[in-house]
Amino acid sequence: MINVSVIGFGGVGSALTSLLLSNCVEMSINVIEPSPDKAGAILDMAHSMSLYPTKKLHLNNDSLFKNADFVFYSAGIPNTHGESRFSKSAQNIELSRSIFEGVKFTKTPYIIIITNPVDIIPYHVQKYTGLAFNKVIGVGTFLESVRLSHYLSDFSGYSHKDINAFVLGEHGDTQVPAYSITTVNGALISSLPQFNVKVLQNAAEKTKNAAFEIRKTEPGTKYAVTKCAESIMTYLLSEEITTIPLSVRTNAFYNALLGLEKSVYISVPVDISRKGVQINESVVLNDEEIKALSLSAKAVASQL
Repeated sequence: MINVSVIGFGGVGSALTSLLLSNCVEMSINVIEPSPDKAGAILDMAHSMSLYPTKKLHLNNDSLFKNADFVFYSAGIPNTHGESRFSKSAQNIELSRSIFEGVKFTKTPYIIIITNPVDIIPYHVQKYTGLAFNKVIGVGTFLESVRLSHYLSDFSGYSHKDINAFVLGEHGDTQVPAYSITTVNGALISSLPQFNVKVLQNAAEKTKNAAFEIRKTEPGTKYAVTKCAESIMTYLLSEEITTIPLSVRTNAFYNALLGLEKSVYISVPVDISRKGVQINESVVLNDEEIKALSLSAKAVASQL
């Protein structure tokens, strides 16, 4: 049985906890949520536990937090509709400091960060915890990548299951659709006539504006991002290697490629499995994508 802690039980945290309960892995789930406003929602979930015989549910258990195999961090102050994801950086950095600074973990957990700005918070959490760089990761543009697959499917008629899309860089305005490595049934998307320039541009624009569209009627995004977060854990428990974009700390290879003076957290392709998270340096981007990714990384660096 693995130990999982979910920090924050708002829309994202509660949706994620529900997904984890339905996951086939035996696990103990520790919800960390001090607000009494969420007591009813947590009680509601607790009432269902007899239907999840392979799961245990705990609340605010500090010992389980320190003994976690995985920590999902979804607490934070959301930006208001139309604001930049950087707008609440200072408050969310301070909140992450209050939670993670000085914590002595019994194990070396993976900390999977969902809280925005998702390319800034991991940078600070890694610093506060002292964990290895590949142990603190952000969902990053994994979310944009599955969104891009959705829109490419809509515009082409291909099943979204056949499309392996990559969006890199900032989880935000400077995100970079990487069509040079996006495939459909294993074929490069550029080789298929259905995906002309207009289709690719429209799909990228829809992806970039997706969160804005969702927040016209919803407080924020929760379903796709929590499925991304849960999938990251699943990949980390698997023997099979999966290549996806995640927000990780750039290494010497990417610092040189992008002209960075210091490492930042942005989404780049990584190989992920039970063996861990490793930046994939064999992925070849075109010159235009490298230039855009450099600008994206520097935009994130300017916020540190």
